Amino acid sequence: CTKEVCLNWTRCHTPFRVYAYTRERVPESLKGCFPAGVPDLRTILPERSRHLVTDDPSEACLYWVELVEKRPHLCHWANLHELPYWHASSGGLPNGGGLNHVLFDIRFEFVTPELRRERLGRAALATTTLWTSRFVPGFDVPVAIGPDNYDVALTSALVVTPPWRRKWLAAFKGSQTHPARRTIATQHDEAAGFIALSLSEGYHQCKTLPPKVKGKTALARRASHIPVERRAAQKGVSLLEADCCDKWRTAYEMYPYRDTQNASFALVIPGHGPQTFRLAEVIRQGTIPVIVGVEQWWLPYGHAPRWEEAALFVPTHVDVHADLLPRLRAIRANATRAAAMQRAALRIYDEWFSGKEAARAAALEVFRRRFEFEGFD
Repeated sequence: CTKEVCLNWTRCHTPFRVYAYTRERVPESLKGCFPAGVPDLRTILPERSRHLVTDDPSEACLYWVELVEKRPHLCHWANLHELPYWHASSGGLPNGGGLNHVLFDIRFEFVTPELRRERLGRAALATTTLWTSRFVPGFDVPVAIGPDNYDVALTSALVVTPPWRRKWLAAFKGSQTHPARRTIATQHDEAAGFIALSLSEGYHQCKTLPPKVKGKTALARRASHIPVERRAAQKGVSLLEADCCDKWRTAYEMYPYRDTQNASFALVIPGHGPQTFRLAEVIRQGTIPVIVGVEQWWLPYGHAPRWEEAALFVPTHVDVHADLLPRLRAIRANATRAAAMQRAALRIYDEWFSGKEAARAAALEVFRRRFEFEGFD
């Protein structure tokens, strides 16, 4: 798919409008995908975006489908073709199923090229799991995950603290859900102000750690009181491996997460998926993000937020001491540039991340800009 062949441009006029499917607007076979009591798109959007939604499908450029089923493979994939305008929107184009449709969801983790070809037709994706290998530039929209935690006191303090007055130069602390996180953590250097900490969740590299129990992972647990020699024997691993895991845990627990947030720069590294709540968290605090692995994933909302003004971009296997730290020190020493990047980060958060329904509103804004200015008139 490309935006040239997977869109019916004649449907996109000025002004740009979106028609949203609801439980009342789909056949019986799809009602289970639209739970009762879920408000329609217009009512949950911020006031500034509600005018983009229309109840008249004939004037819509796009058809919005909210995928809210917890197990979508049992519901949506097989029945999407039954949506009232799944084929009608094609304008007579062959193989036009899903044309001008947008599938919005934050759980598209397992959309493979095969699944997309067999089930999703020509629909665009607005999701949080858009690796570069699964993303159609100018067509799909990468969506942000909102911040996971909100420490009001800490955020208020950091927002007014300029980058050159923060405790650490750069920091990252998190689970080992991506190989890059472990690689970065091996370059931890407190003397250089670079705090990089990661820990296995219990089923990755450190086999000596316990599995998940009652929703809690090994990250939430203190080091075991059982001697390392006995645990190594019990797990059937070497003493070196068991001892290594103990040392990783000891280092991880030395630095409270709240302390690591007091940094000029924050490393944003992919986890289970390309998007992570850490990006929203750090820009809300006025911390300059360092995007690691930019060759593998797309930033939320593409180029619309002007990320180049607020962030640094480094490859997955960046040499921290030879390449990254000198760049960070140079920026922090330049108060004018550092302050400008901090302001840009805060502006991006306010414009694209702030608010309960920010992801929907932001995705719609990207589509509006794309079609209202490029569409057929």
